[in-house]
Amino acid sequence: VPLLIILGVLGGFYVVPIDSFIQAASPPEDRGQNVAAGNLLSFLGVVLASFLIAFFGNGLGWSAAQGFLAVG
Repeated sequence: VPLLIILGVLGGFYVVPIDSFIQAASPPEDRGQNVAAGNLLSFLGVVLASFLIAFFGNGLGWSAAQGFLAVG
């Protein structure tokens, strides 16, 4: 559990500056589209990871720990 908390905090330190950079570097007329595209890609990554974990568990018979390790 402590490692998952640390992973979440460090992931936030990675994602927040990237989102800020996208907003600051985008031209004002395209800013909304760029932020929306970034959010869509992030969401697709979350969905893909969940499908991979399900495939590893149900399709390959791996344990949850092995599936998380492979996705990570």
